[in-house]
Amino acid sequence: MQPKFSTSEAANILHLTLPALHKRIKSKGLDYSQYGRKAYFNHTTAKQVFNIDFKQKNISFHVVKGGCGKSTICWCFGIRANLYGAKVLFVDVDQQANLTDALNVNPSDRPCLIDFVQKRKSIKELIYNVSDGIDLISSKMDNALLDKEMMFKSLPLDRIFKNPFDELRNDYDLILFDNPPSLSLTVKSIALASDIVVSPVTPESFALSGLFLTSAELEENAYDYNKVFNHKIVINKYDNRTSLSQMMLGEIARHEKFGTKLCDTYIRSSQEFSNAAANGGTIYDTLKSTSAKEDIDTFTREILEIRTTKENKIVLGSLSSSDKNSDTKLAANA
Repeated sequence: MQPKFSTSEAANILHLTLPALHKRIKSKGLDYSQYGRKAYFNHTTAKQVFNIDFKQKNISFHVVKGGCGKSTICWCFGIRANLYGAKVLFVDVDQQANLTDALNVNPSDRPCLIDFVQKRKSIKELIYNVSDGIDLISSKMDNALLDKEMMFKSLPLDRIFKNPFDELRNDYDLILFDNPPSLSLTVKSIALASDIVVSPVTPESFALSGLFLTSAELEENAYDYNKVFNHKIVINKYDNRTSLSQMMLGEIARHEKFGTKLCDTYIRSSQEFSNAAANGGTIYDTLKSTSAKEDIDTFTREILEIRTTKENKIVLGSLSSSDKNSDTKLAANA
């Protein structure tokens, strides 16, 4: 796994010429590499190139339906954020361990969340460094016991995970949770530890039923624990050629409850995600421009509210309508 940020793409995002960006990188003595006629850099150099003052966020990816690409979006989002300079902690909550597999980690000899809940390990003892600026708390089948353990010990759902992960906020810009597609005590506890809950929805039959269940659970949690949830919905595996994709996008956009939660970005269907995982890499391991990279970049910038100023600086903050349109076009052409 060797994710890369091409200097040509970075120059486009920063509204700089390519020679101007190369001059900036060289003047600061930053590391970069060459592949043929293209240059690229990784996380450490990105921190200096973009110099983003990230607002720390805990983000969980959850919807009550399998096959929506939840783990894939969490994985790619975290990788792209890392390439913007964010220090990321992935937390694999799902006993199927798809996120752990995507990060090429063998979980068999690694502790996971059940070891923390059973007080065999501290939360910090679960953390494993994957690459520069990317850490992981892996998962395995043992995590299937989490709900049973939490119920048996009557653990406080609003504190069991929130408190330890709050202690890690100063160590990471982003803590990303990949949840199982279920309604459970564990998922509820992780949601209560999160600032944002992202629900991917695919254009297929019964997809909305999972979204309704997820939304109802969050509303119940909000009432029970007096917490305001920032719930985001993203359309995944979108195919403009199919009427079902267009119908799903329109139905959610017009929905009284979901319309305001729908991301401007939708992620198009692409075999590139599966190919990258099968090859043990990421979609950002190559320098080729693709729709998958384009969509994940736009989605990442939307969730993290990353925008470029007229002074060629990257900042965080909500966009006006005009800024949002131009910034989305910029990302699409990057």
